[in-house]
Amino acid sequence: MEFENFELYGFDAAIRGMRNSFASWDKSDSIVAGMFPYIGENDMALMKRLYKAGGSERKFMRVIQVWCDIYAPLTWWKQFDTYKVATTELSTSTMHSITNKEFTVTDFEYHRFADEHILETIDYLNKSREKYLKCKDPEYKQMYWRTIIDNLPESYIQMRTVNFNYETAAHIIMDRRNHKLIEWHEFCDYMLEVLPYLKEIMNV
Repeated sequence: MEFENFELYGFDAAIRGMRNSFASWDKSDSIVAGMFPYIGENDMALMKRLYKAGGSERKFMRVIQVWCDIYAPLTWWKQFDTYKVATTELSTSTMHSITNKEFTVTDFEYHRFADEHILETIDYLNKSREKYLKCKDPEYKQMYWRTIIDNLPESYIQMRTVNFNYETAAHIIMDRRNHKLIEWHEFCDYMLEVLPYLKEIMNV
């Protein structure tokens, strides 16, 4: 599992907005510039209180938006779709570009312990791809393409550009940090490492 092109926006609006209810903007002590803000003691204390209160009290976290490219196996993406209400995904296509290159071990998540089964599967996919590329008959060409799609293992790695917010990140961490699928550990660790102040806000 890999992560690239991290972007972060919205801390300035989140800090202003969380103080709107009590008009306490004068107590704000943060400096927000670019993707990596400095959060002062007053603002952090309020963030922690609001987060602990839960529900709509911590809606400031919905304003902080995250973007990144994630390379993960299909089996993980199916579970990630559980959080689709608060996420947006733009994926590479298995429909249009699956035959663009030959399949290799590194196209699959479990290449780290590649065995005879995955090697046989890759060989089968590549033979189907060759038939697809050489075929001139539209009906048979469609059949070979469908053979590739239908036999693509769950471990096949797909890249998606994902957008989510801090509330979703916290929800995922609480739900999936101890999941038996190792990719959830990697994703939660990544968020806690790169998302500024998330670990402090959640007190984890």
